[in-house]
Amino acid sequence: MNQTPARVLVVDDDTNITTLLGRLMRREGHEVVAVHDGAACLEAVMAKAPDLILLDVVLPPMDGFAVCRRL
Repeated sequence: MNQTPARVLVVDDDTNITTLLGRLMRREGHEVVAVHDGAACLEAVMAKAPDLILLDVVLPPMDGFAVCRRL
């Protein structure tokens, strides 16, 4: 069964995490956008809504819970 690739937004302030998750998602054929803070996450969602957001809870200066409330 062929599936359309998902657009995945990875949000983490640790670049090692965004790199690892990006590689794993791309290996499965998905489009990945990585950002490193809550404000960038909100901007990325406004620019083009993802199918999935992998969001870290501990982000400076706006934590993942605040990002979720704004989404």
